[in-house]
Amino acid sequence: MLDVLTYGMVYLGAALMVYNVYCFFRFARFIQNREKREGEGSELHERNGILYVPTVLLVLFLIGYVLVGLFGNPDLLVGGIFFGGSIFVFIMYKLMESVTQRVIRSEQAEAKLKAVEASDQAKTDFLATISHEMRTPMNVILGLDSMALKDPDLSPETRSQLEKIGHNARHLLDLVNNVLDVHRAHPLAHLRRASAARWAIRRRRRRHPGGQARPHCRGRGGQRRDRGRSA
Repeated sequence: MLDVLTYGMVYLGAALMVYNVYCFFRFARFIQNREKREGEGSELHERNGILYVPTVLLVLFLIGYVLVGLFGNPDLLVGGIFFGGSIFVFIMYKLMESVTQRVIRSEQAEAKLKAVEASDQAKTDFLATISHEMRTPMNVILGLDSMALKDPDLSPETRSQLEKIGHNARHLLDLVNNVLDVHRAHPLAHLRRASAARWAIRRRRRRHPGGQARPHCRGRGGQRRDRGRSA
């Protein structure tokens, strides 16, 4: 009975080690393809060689498992060590995969933030240019209209037309100013959201290995206090 249990643990460990070899090989391929898409530069091949080192080591362990199972005479302790080693490698792979996914999500969030900030900056530059190009002729029109209205010899029809020109020019200038005021208010709200998102990314990176965020301290009455702030 003990022999059956021992060989069962050895062969189960070998089967799990086969899966571990597949997982590490797939992970190395994933990192390699991702770096190729991003164009990491001349150090790519050197890093790719390092990525496959764990896979080669696991293949050697697997060969040892098979040799012991076929030609060796393992006892219960050896079988337990083999099976436990395969489980340990599997857990390490899952932890490594989880950390990698978190890093990828953080990088994607930062890339999106940078894209939004670049878009806002482009809109700001565009509106600044447009406001200058529109305000300058509007001010010239209003100035000339005001000077023309000071002429006492104007006919009533001409004065009425000049007043309409001045009214419409001021109305258009007010519209331009309102658009610019709305745009100035919008980036402030966006910068607050961007700052909050960046803080969330940094806080996620500072999590301890268990993956849980550090809790905030709570004072009396249920009020939240930041860690390190005096009451």
